[in-house]
Amino acid sequence: MRWKMEREMTIASTITLSPGAVRMMSDAARAASDIILTAPGLSVIVDAIVISRSIFQRMKNYVVYRVACTIQLLAFFFLTILSVHPKEAPYNWTEEQLGEPVPNYFVLPVISLVIITILNDGTIISIAYDYVEPSPIPERWNLPIVFSVATWLGLVAVMSSVMLLHMGLNSHNKGSTFEEWGMGEMTYGQVYTMMYLKVSLSDFLTVFSARVANGFATDRKPGTALLSAAVFATIISTVLSLNWPFGPATKMESLTTGQAVFTWAYCIAWFLVQDLSKVGLYKLLLNFDVAGLRTELELKEKRALEMKGQTGVEGRVNQLEEALKEVKVERIEPLEREVRALRESTVDNGSARLMPSGSSSSMI
Repeated sequence: MRWKMEREMTIASTITLSPGAVRMMSDAARAASDIILTAPGLSVIVDAIVISRSIFQRMKNYVVYRVACTIQLLAFFFLTILSVHPKEAPYNWTEEQLGEPVPNYFVLPVISLVIITILNDGTIISIAYDYVEPSPIPERWNLPIVFSVATWLGLVAVMSSVMLLHMGLNSHNKGSTFEEWGMGEMTYGQVYTMMYLKVSLSDFLTVFSARVANGFATDRKPGTALLSAAVFATIISTVLSLNWPFGPATKMESLTTGQAVFTWAYCIAWFLVQDLSKVGLYKLLLNFDVAGLRTELELKEKRALEMKGQTGVEGRVNQLEEALKEVKVERIEPLEREVRALRESTVDNGSARLMPSGSSSSMI
Protein backbone atom coordinates (compact mmCIF):
# COMPACT_ATOMS: atom_id res chain seq x y z
CA MET A 1 0.00 0.00 0.00
CA ARG A 2 2.82 2.41 0.90
CA TRP A 3 4.58 1.66 -2.41
CA LYS A 4 1.36 2.30 -4.32
CA MET A 5 0.81 5.68 -2.64
CA GLU A 6 4.40 6.75 -3.34
CA ARG A 7 3.97 5.68 -6.99
CA GLU A 8 0.76 7.71 -7.36
CA MET A 9 2.42 10.77 -5.82
CA THR A 10 5.37 10.39 -8.21
CA ILE A 11 3.05 10.16 -11.21
CA ALA A 12 1.10 13.25 -10.05
CA SER A 13 4.33 15.20 -9.59
CA THR A 14 5.50 14.12 -13.03
CA ILE A 15 2.27 15.31 -14.62
CA THR A 16 2.40 18.63 -12.76
CA LEU A 17 5.99 19.33 -13.71
CA SER A 18 5.83 18.10 -17.27
CA PRO A 19 7.64 20.30 -19.83
CA GLY A 20 4.40 21.19 -21.59
CA ALA A 21 2.76 22.40 -18.40
CA VAL A 22 5.82 24.38 -17.38
CA ARG A 23 5.96 25.96 -20.85
CA MET A 24 2.30 26.96 -20.66
CA MET A 25 2.78 28.45 -17.20
CA SER A 26 5.83 30.36 -18.42
CA ASP A 27 3.93 31.75 -21.41
CA ALA A 28 1.06 32.86 -19.15
CA ALA A 29 3.47 34.55 -16.75
CA ARG A 30 5.19 36.34 -19.63
CA ALA A 31 1.87 37.59 -20.98
CA ALA A 32 0.85 38.96 -17.55
CA SER A 33 4.20 40.61 -16.79
CA ASP A 34 5.20 44.21 -17.41
CA ILE A 35 8.88 43.27 -17.59
CA ILE A 36 10.46 39.98 -18.69
CA LEU A 37 13.89 39.82 -17.07
CA THR A 38 15.02 36.88 -19.20
CA ALA A 39 14.36 38.71 -22.48
CA PRO A 40 17.44 39.03 -24.72
CA GLY A 41 19.32 42.33 -24.87
CA LEU A 42 19.62 45.27 -22.48
CA SER A 43 16.30 46.90 -23.31
CA VAL A 44 14.66 45.15 -20.35
CA ILE A 45 16.96 47.07 -17.98
CA VAL A 46 15.98 50.35 -19.61
CA ASP A 47 12.29 49.43 -19.33
CA ALA A 48 12.74 48.57 -15.65
CA ILE A 49 14.38 51.93 -14.94
CA VAL A 50 11.65 53.87 -16.77
CA ILE A 51 8.86 51.98 -15.00
CA SER A 52 10.47 52.39 -11.57
CA ARG A 53 10.90 56.14 -12.07
CA SER A 54 7.28 56.44 -13.21
CA ILE A 55 6.17 54.62 -10.06
CA PHE A 56 8.26 57.00 -7.97
CA GLN A 57 6.60 60.01 -9.64
CA ARG A 58 3.16 58.62 -8.82
CA MET A 59 4.19 57.98 -5.21
CA LYS A 60 5.48 61.55 -4.89
CA ASN A 61 2.25 62.96 -6.37
CA TYR A 62 0.26 60.85 -3.93
CA VAL A 63 2.25 62.12 -0.94
CA VAL A 64 1.79 65.76 -2.00
CA TYR A 65 -1.95 65.24 -2.46
CA ARG A 66 -2.43 63.28 0.76
CA VAL A 67 -0.55 65.83 2.89
CA ALA A 68 -2.46 68.72 1.28
CA CYS A 69 -5.86 67.10 1.88
CA THR A 70 -4.98 66.16 5.46
CA ILE A 71 -3.95 69.74 6.21
CA GLN A 72 -7.13 71.03 4.60
CA LEU A 73 -9.42 68.84 6.69
CA LEU A 74 -7.61 69.02 10.03
CA ALA A 75 -6.75 72.71 9.87
CA PHE A 76 -10.29 73.61 8.78
CA PHE A 77 -11.91 71.72 11.65
CA PHE A 78 -9.38 73.06 14.14
CA LEU A 79 -9.93 76.67 13.08
CA THR A 80 -13.73 76.42 12.96
CA ILE A 81 -13.94 74.78 16.38
CA LEU A 82 -11.52 77.33 17.82
CA SER A 83 -12.79 80.56 16.30
CA VAL A 84 -16.21 80.14 14.61
CA HIS A 85 -19.07 80.53 17.13
CA PRO A 86 -22.43 80.71 15.32
CA LYS A 87 -24.43 82.23 18.20
CA GLU A 88 -21.96 85.06 18.74
CA ALA A 89 -21.20 88.15 16.66
CA PRO A 90 -21.00 88.65 13.75
CA TYR A 91 -23.25 85.65 12.97
CA ASN A 92 -25.80 85.91 15.82
CA TRP A 93 -27.76 82.74 15.09
CA THR A 94 -30.71 82.21 17.45
CA GLU A 95 -32.59 79.19 18.70
CA GLU A 96 -35.71 80.40 16.86
CA GLN A 97 -33.90 80.30 13.54
CA LEU A 98 -32.56 76.77 14.06
CA GLY A 99 -35.48 75.29 15.97
CA GLU A 100 -32.98 73.87 18.45
CA PRO A 101 -30.12 75.12 20.63
CA VAL A 102 -27.40 76.86 18.64
CA PRO A 103 -24.10 74.92 18.73
CA ASN A 104 -21.16 76.59 20.44
CA TYR A 105 -18.92 75.99 17.44
CA PHE A 106 -19.24 74.90 13.83
CA VAL A 107 -18.39 71.32 12.89
CA LEU A 108 -19.55 69.23 9.95
CA PRO A 109 -21.74 66.21 10.69
CA VAL A 110 -20.01 62.83 10.80
CA ILE A 111 -21.95 61.46 7.81
CA SER A 112 -20.52 64.18 5.57
CA LEU A 113 -16.97 63.31 6.65
CA VAL A 114 -17.59 59.64 5.93
CA ILE A 115 -18.82 60.40 2.41
CA ILE A 116 -15.89 62.74 1.75
CA THR A 117 -13.43 60.08 2.91
CA ILE A 118 -14.98 57.29 0.83
CA LEU A 119 -15.10 59.31 -2.36
CA ASN A 120 -11.67 60.80 -1.71
CA ASP A 121 -10.00 57.42 -1.15
CA GLY A 122 -11.76 55.94 -4.15
CA THR A 123 -10.45 58.76 -6.32
CA ILE A 124 -6.88 58.65 -5.07
CA ILE A 125 -6.55 54.94 -5.88
CA SER A 126 -6.66 55.85 -9.57
CA ILE A 127 -3.48 57.92 -9.22
CA ALA A 128 -1.62 54.61 -9.61
CA TYR A 129 -2.63 54.74 -13.29
CA ASP A 130 -1.97 58.45 -13.80
CA TYR A 131 0.12 59.69 -16.72
CA VAL A 132 3.56 60.81 -15.57
CA GLU A 133 6.89 61.72 -17.18
CA PRO A 134 9.81 59.70 -15.76
CA SER A 135 12.82 61.70 -14.65
CA PRO A 136 15.95 61.55 -16.83
CA ILE A 137 18.11 61.18 -13.70
CA PRO A 138 17.79 58.88 -10.65
CA GLU A 139 14.99 59.96 -8.33
CA ARG A 140 15.33 60.88 -4.66
CA TRP A 141 13.01 62.16 -1.94
CA ASN A 142 13.35 65.91 -1.57
CA LEU A 143 11.12 66.14 1.49
CA PRO A 144 11.49 69.90 2.17
CA ILE A 145 10.16 70.66 -1.32
CA VAL A 146 7.43 68.00 -1.14
CA PHE A 147 6.09 69.21 2.18
CA SER A 148 6.44 72.90 1.27
CA VAL A 149 4.30 72.50 -1.85
CA ALA A 150 1.79 70.20 -0.11
CA THR A 151 1.45 72.52 2.88
CA TRP A 152 0.86 75.52 0.66
CA LEU A 153 -1.84 73.71 -1.32
CA GLY A 154 -3.56 72.70 1.90
CA LEU A 155 -3.39 76.18 3.44
CA VAL A 156 -4.88 77.84 0.37
CA ALA A 157 -7.78 75.36 0.46
CA VAL A 158 -8.28 76.01 4.19
CA MET A 159 -8.35 79.77 3.67
CA SER A 160 -10.97 79.47 0.93
CA SER A 161 -13.11 77.15 3.08
CA VAL A 162 -13.04 79.51 6.08
CA MET A 163 -14.00 82.47 3.89
CA LEU A 164 -16.94 80.59 2.36
CA LEU A 165 -18.09 79.46 5.81
CA HIS A 166 -18.03 83.05 7.01
CA MET A 167 -20.17 84.15 4.05
CA GLY A 168 -22.62 81.30 4.60
CA LEU A 169 -23.10 81.87 8.34
CA ASN A 170 -23.47 85.60 7.76
CA SER A 171 -25.97 85.22 4.90
CA HIS A 172 -29.04 85.90 7.09
CA ASN A 173 -27.74 89.28 8.23
CA LYS A 174 -28.42 92.49 6.35
CA GLY A 175 -25.65 93.70 4.07
CA SER A 176 -24.08 90.24 3.83
CA THR A 177 -22.06 89.17 0.81
CA PHE A 178 -24.73 86.68 -0.25
CA GLU A 179 -27.37 89.39 -0.10
CA GLU A 180 -25.26 91.71 -2.24
CA TRP A 181 -24.67 88.96 -4.80
CA GLY A 182 -28.35 88.02 -4.92
CA MET A 183 -27.83 84.57 -3.36
CA GLY A 184 -30.42 85.10 -0.64
CA GLU A 185 -30.47 83.76 2.90
CA MET A 186 -29.28 80.25 3.75
CA THR A 187 -30.53 77.99 6.52
CA TYR A 188 -28.07 76.49 8.96
CA GLY A 189 -28.57 73.07 7.39
CA GLN A 190 -27.78 74.47 3.95
CA VAL A 191 -24.57 75.96 5.33
CA TYR A 192 -23.61 72.45 6.46
CA THR A 193 -24.30 71.05 2.99
CA MET A 194 -22.53 73.89 1.20
CA MET A 195 -19.38 73.32 3.27
CA TYR A 196 -19.60 69.58 2.60
CA LEU A 197 -19.74 70.26 -1.15
CA LYS A 198 -16.95 72.82 -0.94
CA VAL A 199 -14.54 70.53 0.94
CA SER A 200 -15.34 67.66 -1.43
CA LEU A 201 -14.73 69.70 -4.58
CA SER A 202 -11.55 71.24 -3.16
CA ASP A 203 -10.18 67.78 -2.39
CA PHE A 204 -10.90 66.49 -5.89
CA LEU A 205 -9.52 69.59 -7.62
CA THR A 206 -6.38 69.62 -5.49
CA VAL A 207 -5.25 66.32 -7.00
CA PHE A 208 -4.83 67.97 -10.41
CA SER A 209 -2.61 70.66 -8.92
CA ALA A 210 -0.65 68.25 -6.72
CA ARG A 211 0.24 65.92 -9.60
CA VAL A 212 2.26 68.68 -11.33
CA ALA A 213 4.24 70.15 -8.45
CA ASN A 214 6.62 72.23 -10.60
CA GLY A 215 4.14 73.65 -13.10
CA PHE A 216 0.52 74.41 -13.88
CA ALA A 217 -2.12 71.71 -13.67
CA THR A 218 -2.63 71.93 -17.44
CA ASP A 219 1.04 71.29 -18.24
CA ARG A 220 0.54 67.54 -18.24
CA LYS A 221 -2.61 65.67 -19.19
CA PRO A 222 -4.17 63.47 -16.49
CA GLY A 223 -4.59 59.74 -16.88
CA THR A 224 -7.95 58.47 -18.07
CA ALA A 225 -8.59 56.53 -14.86
CA LEU A 226 -7.81 59.52 -12.63
CA LEU A 227 -9.93 61.92 -14.67
CA SER A 228 -12.86 59.49 -14.78
CA ALA A 229 -12.69 58.88 -11.02
CA ALA A 230 -12.57 62.61 -10.25
CA VAL A 231 -15.52 63.36 -12.54
CA PHE A 232 -17.54 60.52 -11.00
CA ALA A 233 -16.79 61.66 -7.44
CA THR A 234 -17.64 65.31 -8.11
CA ILE A 235 -20.92 64.34 -9.77
CA ILE A 236 -21.90 62.16 -6.81
CA SER A 237 -21.05 64.93 -4.34
CA THR A 238 -23.05 67.49 -6.32
CA VAL A 239 -26.08 65.23 -6.64
CA LEU A 240 -26.01 64.50 -2.90
CA SER A 241 -25.83 68.20 -2.07
CA LEU A 242 -28.80 68.97 -4.33
CA ASN A 243 -30.88 66.04 -3.03
CA TRP A 244 -29.66 65.21 0.47
CA PRO A 245 -31.06 61.73 1.11
CA PHE A 246 -30.21 61.12 4.77
CA GLY A 247 -33.01 63.15 6.31
CA PRO A 248 -33.15 65.83 9.02
CA ALA A 249 -31.38 63.61 11.54
CA THR A 250 -28.07 64.67 10.00
CA LYS A 251 -29.05 68.37 10.33
CA MET A 252 -28.17 68.91 6.65
CA GLU A 253 -30.54 70.26 3.99
CA SER A 254 -30.46 70.19 0.20
CA LEU A 255 -28.99 73.15 -1.66
CA THR A 256 -30.77 75.06 -4.37
CA THR A 257 -29.37 74.92 -7.90
CA GLY A 258 -28.08 78.49 -7.60
CA GLN A 259 -26.27 77.74 -4.36
CA ALA A 260 -24.64 74.64 -5.85
CA VAL A 261 -23.55 76.55 -8.97
CA PHE A 262 -22.11 79.31 -6.79
CA THR A 263 -20.15 76.74 -4.76
CA TRP A 264 -18.77 75.21 -7.95
CA ALA A 265 -17.72 78.59 -9.32
CA TYR A 266 -16.16 79.53 -5.99
CA CYS A 267 -14.14 76.28 -5.87
CA ILE A 268 -12.92 76.62 -9.46
CA ALA A 269 -11.86 80.24 -8.87
CA TRP A 270 -9.89 79.26 -5.78
CA PHE A 271 -8.41 76.27 -7.59
CA LEU A 272 -6.93 78.67 -10.14
CA VAL A 273 -5.55 80.80 -7.31
CA GLN A 274 -4.18 77.68 -5.63
CA ASP A 275 -2.46 76.45 -8.78
CA LEU A 276 -1.05 79.86 -9.72
CA SER A 277 0.31 80.50 -6.23
CA LYS A 278 1.84 77.00 -6.17
CA VAL A 279 3.83 77.82 -9.30
CA GLY A 280 4.96 81.08 -7.69
CA LEU A 281 6.06 79.22 -4.56
CA TYR A 282 8.00 76.69 -6.63
CA LYS A 283 9.79 79.45 -8.53
CA LEU A 284 10.66 81.12 -5.21
CA LEU A 285 12.11 77.87 -3.88
CA LEU A 286 13.96 77.46 -7.17
CA ASN A 287 15.52 80.92 -7.06
CA PHE A 288 16.89 80.38 -3.56
CA ASP A 289 17.95 76.80 -4.40
CA VAL A 290 16.13 75.42 -1.35
CA ALA A 291 17.23 71.84 -0.61
CA GLY A 292 19.26 71.81 -3.82
CA LEU A 293 16.18 72.21 -6.01
CA ARG A 294 17.81 74.36 -8.69
CA THR A 295 20.88 72.12 -8.86
CA GLU A 296 18.68 69.07 -9.29
CA LEU A 297 16.59 70.73 -11.99
CA GLU A 298 19.66 71.85 -13.94
CA LEU A 299 21.03 68.32 -13.80
CA LYS A 300 17.71 66.97 -15.09
CA GLU A 301 17.68 69.43 -17.98
CA LYS A 302 21.28 68.60 -18.87
CA ARG A 303 20.58 64.88 -18.79
CA ALA A 304 17.42 65.36 -20.86
CA LEU A 305 19.44 67.17 -23.53
CA GLU A 306 22.01 64.38 -23.52
CA MET A 307 19.24 61.82 -23.99
CA LYS A 308 17.96 63.83 -26.95
CA GLY A 309 21.46 63.93 -28.41
CA GLN A 310 22.04 67.67 -28.00
CA THR A 311 24.97 67.54 -25.55
CA GLY A 312 27.69 65.10 -24.53
CA VAL A 313 29.36 62.67 -26.93
CA GLU A 314 26.16 62.00 -28.86
CA GLY A 315 25.50 65.71 -29.11
CA ARG A 316 29.00 66.33 -30.50
CA VAL A 317 28.49 63.62 -33.11
CA ASN A 318 25.17 65.17 -34.11
CA GLN A 319 26.79 68.61 -34.37
CA LEU A 320 29.54 67.24 -36.65
CA GLU A 321 26.93 65.53 -38.82
CA GLU A 322 25.00 68.78 -39.12
CA ALA A 323 28.22 70.64 -40.02
CA LEU A 324 28.98 68.07 -42.71
CA LYS A 325 25.51 68.52 -44.12
CA GLU A 326 26.00 72.29 -44.26
CA VAL A 327 29.37 71.87 -45.99
CA LYS A 328 27.80 69.51 -48.47
CA VAL A 329 24.98 71.91 -49.24
CA GLU A 330 27.18 75.02 -49.49
CA ARG A 331 30.32 73.65 -51.21
CA ILE A 332 30.09 70.09 -52.44
CA GLU A 333 26.71 70.23 -54.16
CA PRO A 334 27.61 73.31 -56.29
CA LEU A 335 30.83 71.56 -57.38
CA GLU A 336 28.86 68.43 -58.26
CA ARG A 337 26.48 70.49 -60.38
CA GLU A 338 29.44 72.11 -62.24
CA VAL A 339 31.04 68.71 -62.89
CA ARG A 340 27.73 67.34 -64.15
CA ALA A 341 27.27 70.33 -66.46
CA LEU A 342 30.84 69.91 -67.85
CA ARG A 343 30.24 66.23 -68.51
CA GLU A 344 26.98 66.94 -70.32
CA SER A 345 28.65 69.62 -72.46
CA THR A 346 31.53 67.25 -73.24
CA VAL A 347 29.12 64.54 -74.36
CA ASP A 348 27.19 67.02 -76.55
CA ASN A 349 30.41 68.29 -78.24
CA GLY A 350 31.58 64.75 -78.90
CA SER A 351 28.31 63.86 -80.55
CA ALA A 352 28.51 66.95 -82.75
CA ARG A 353 32.01 66.07 -83.96
CA LEU A 354 30.98 62.55 -84.88
CA MET A 355 28.14 63.81 -87.12
CA PRO A 356 29.49 64.95 -90.65
CA SER A 357 28.60 68.42 -91.94
CA GLY A 358 25.52 68.64 -94.21
CA SER A 359 24.43 65.04 -93.44
CA SER A 360 20.81 64.26 -93.00
CA SER A 361 19.26 61.73 -90.74
CA SER A 362 16.50 61.00 -93.20
CA MET A 363 16.77 58.62 -96.09
CA ILE A 364 14.95 58.90 -99.41
